[in-house]
Amino acid sequence: MSKLLAVCFFSLILFSSSAIAKEVPPVKIADDSISLVAGDNPLTVLYGFEGQCDFAYAVATMGNSGSLDLTTLPADATVLAAYFISGFWFAQDLATHSMSFTFNGAGYGAVDAISVDTTTDDILDLAGFAVDVTSEVTGNASYTYFAEGVEANFGDFGHLLAVVYSTPALPYRALQLLAGAESLMGDSSTANFDLVGTGGGTLHVFTEADQAGASSGEESISFNGALVAGGPEADLFANNNGEYLSFLTYPVTLQEGTNSVTITTGEDWFGWHFAALVGPAGTVETERTSLGKLKSNYR
Repeated sequence: MSKLLAVCFFSLILFSSSAIAKEVPPVKIADDSISLVAGDNPLTVLYGFEGQCDFAYAVATMGNSGSLDLTTLPADATVLAAYFISGFWFAQDLATHSMSFTFNGAGYGAVDAISVDTTTDDILDLAGFAVDVTSEVTGNASYTYFAEGVEANFGDFGHLLAVVYSTPALPYRALQLLAGAESLMGDSSTANFDLVGTGGGTLHVFTEADQAGASSGEESISFNGALVAGGPEADLFANNNGEYLSFLTYPVTLQEGTNSVTITTGEDWFGWHFAALVGPAGTVETERTSLGKLKSNYR
């Protein structure tokens, strides 16, 4: 019996860059908050940035408290944005989906979900959270958190600290973060990035409440329709980064305009909450000189 079905059973018991000739400042692509959306909605843009940037992360396994140990930031990194990403499974038909949240000792009070998936014919709703904790993340450290469902929470199965940073040594490129709440089992879901560059990039995917040995049929990730990982009979989402969570990273090739990522799962029922794409900035670099682009590309 899959882990989420076990949770349902338990709940029934409880009832509950440099531009050479001239400096070009980095440009934010998007930083609007996501509206609360009922239903099995695809992930949508949480944050975007264009400049000398990259992505770092830390994960923590299930539980309403613990620490996220960030270790990969360069010494000269400037943190541009940081988000606490998680998904909670709630009793159905609640008036609100929220959590009581503290990060690095700072109290955030009751935080509402940015999106909720209510389309399952079960007793659980899936809520997605993306809390802006930029002011608290200053570099490599162990960041403590407390995240507990305010109303009838039945499980938080993994957490992510997603960090966008800049250093003078990085190439000029574009980055986007997507976030939301996708409750997936026996189906596929596609989310879109609107980065405009072409060429090589990196795709990151975070899921929670997945488990090893629960695959049936297919578990896969595709990018722009091409299989990146997994396939028929693959056990791809297999708590690869700790109990009940996976953080997966793959090299991908970006195309001009929209780029899409698709997740497919058979039997394993889990939540997809986050994806990030880092790649060439493309034709939007109108103010940068050709020499500046060339130097940035070959740093």
